[in-house]
Amino acid sequence: MGNSRADVKPESWPRRALTAVALRCGILVMLAAAASLIGRLGAYFWLADLAAHFSGFYFLLSLLAMPVLLAAGRRWMALLAGAVLLFNAGVLLPVRPAPTGACDTPLTVLQANVHGSETSAEQFATWWAAQDLDADILALLEVPPAWQPWLHSQQWLYPFQVGVLRDDPFGIWVLSRQPGRLTVHIATGEIPWVRLALAPAARRPHLEVLVVHPPPPINAELSAWRNQQLTDLLTPTTALRVVVGDFNLTPWSPWNAMLLDHSQLLDAGAALPPAGSWPAMLPSWIALPIDRTWVSAGISVVARRVLPIPGLPSDHRVIWNQLCFP
Repeated sequence: MGNSRADVKPESWPRRALTAVALRCGILVMLAAAASLIGRLGAYFWLADLAAHFSGFYFLLSLLAMPVLLAAGRRWMALLAGAVLLFNAGVLLPVRPAPTGACDTPLTVLQANVHGSETSAEQFATWWAAQDLDADILALLEVPPAWQPWLHSQQWLYPFQVGVLRDDPFGIWVLSRQPGRLTVHIATGEIPWVRLALAPAARRPHLEVLVVHPPPPINAELSAWRNQQLTDLLTPTTALRVVVGDFNLTPWSPWNAMLLDHSQLLDAGAALPPAGSWPAMLPSWIALPIDRTWVSAGISVVARRVLPIPGLPSDHRVIWNQLCFP
């Protein structure tokens, strides 16, 4: 009677716990596998594009799930986790990274989605003063009319300013201490963007700085507006160009490679591990890198920082770049 049910020992609680965790990990791995494949169709359907933005999460999930599945004896599911891991490792590889370099007179640009409905100008000014950094250009997004007195007070330091102050998420304001021509343009959906044509300076040729904030791709219409605005703005040009802003686009969307190839620009933030900016509550190594900096070939990156925002209610980290020119 050695094979009777009475002789079968029940599983220990650690084994039962491991089995339960492995079951949930297997379900999550299957969902990650489906989302990873669906995300590659993002150029054709907005929901698929949304799935593509979380490739970093799929990579981390499969990395953590694989040893659990192996320990639980679920080899086929562990193999699937390994496939998801390798697939997303390929997706996470930098696309068209900008080169690094050094020069005597770099151009410094601070780009910040200040989330002005929550952040006051005084809070931003206090935070910026504490950073011990300098900037030739401030590119500010989500700037409301309430910021106007502070912006006006900065004219002694940044005499060249223009933008549109709005209470919705599409207020935009650009401040420059370098002389140049600033113009406001309106994209699809009545969304403003700014062009700064900087005059040539010592060791720097004529340069265009575009500051953009297309809408988030949370439905079919807004996704189409984002794609149309970026496609229209980023036409190939022989002029040197720097494009900064909240693109609402991660490097893992199929649209990222398509737009970089279309514009012949390079990504100043392309790196491993990626440094994300949104939401600011997450560590930068897992947050989504949607605040982007793209540059023309020949422009190199001296330094780039994704800054923490203690004391700021914004949901975006701030990006600071030092750029060099041929």
